Amino acid sequence: MTKRKKFGISKTLTNSLSQTVKVASNNMGVLRHEIVPIDLIELDPCNPRTFLIQKDDIISGLEHNDYLYDKKRREIDSLESLKNSIIKQGILNPVWIYKYKTHYRLIMGERRVLASLLAGNSDIHAKVLESRPLDTSLRLLQWMENLERSDLTLWERITNINLIIEAQQKETPDLKVNATFIKNLLGCSLPHAMNYFAVVFCSQDLRDSIQGGKINNLEKAALLANINDKDVFKEVYTLCISGASLKHLQAMIRTKKLKSHTNSVLRGNVSKGANFKTINLGFCKSSDVIKKITDILLKDNLCAEHANCFENLDWRNNSEISKAFKSFIAKLEVQK
Repeated sequence: MTKRKKFGISKTLTNSLSQTVKVASNNMGVLRHEIVPIDLIELDPCNPRTFLIQKDDIISGLEHNDYLYDKKRREIDSLESLKNSIIKQGILNPVWIYKYKTHYRLIMGERRVLASLLAGNSDIHAKVLESRPLDTSLRLLQWMENLERSDLTLWERITNINLIIEAQQKETPDLKVNATFIKNLLGCSLPHAMNYFAVVFCSQDLRDSIQGGKINNLEKAALLANINDKDVFKEVYTLCISGASLKHLQAMIRTKKLKSHTNSVLRGNVSKGANFKTINLGFCKSSDVIKKITDILLKDNLCAEHANCFENLDWRNNSEISKAFKSFIAKLEVQK
């Protein structure tokens, strides 16, 4: 069974984030613990882990004519275990919020807020910041919490990464975003960062499929993102959403590339990415074989006109043979 890959934030960024919170708490007094009424807490509309269910769905109950009823019902059911834990033990880890107008806005703890409502609680233990954190700190905090969830979809993961990138680009406009940047950001391997990089910046059609849940495997999504041929993409995509394995998709792409290369050679052309100006005829170690080929060629009237290329040739000297053939071919090309 394949082990689930684990990701985190790089140690440097984690330490930096922790230091930011520590300074805010010790020197500026902006971080405090409070028991806050849940009805004063708004869920963050930009949190990439946001549920379909909202506070009102729990307070007032789901409406059966809601076209999202089944999905919301499943989301509420998924909070059952956490609700029971809160009833028995309370909130073990405070949620994070910040002052927002006359209310508060949630930074981390969406599931705990919703499960507390399900448990019948009207207030919750919270860490309170007086103002909204910088975009990068906010997104990193949310990413840290989201990593604790085992059911994050691929769409939620790449949305997390997109938000962190956008936040850092606002703070550092000349930021260079590449696979190495993502590797350092997430603390994952370079190959995995390359997959994330390909998917984060993939085409809109592929993004729509990921968002719609048709593709939820990073490696498969990256494979599709790196296909430039539209026809090949369609074939691989169709197989992908029908449940084909990663190995099957990789094998199909290799076959397509080989077929494309073969057809290009047969047409006298070259596959995309290269524009060869010469044709390699291969190598031969036997001067006797070359002599036989030469004799056959010189029987052709057009070739016979250039027989002088081989006059007085030492057929034991491979260097002389190579020079003679180069001269012979050059004259044929001019004649053509």
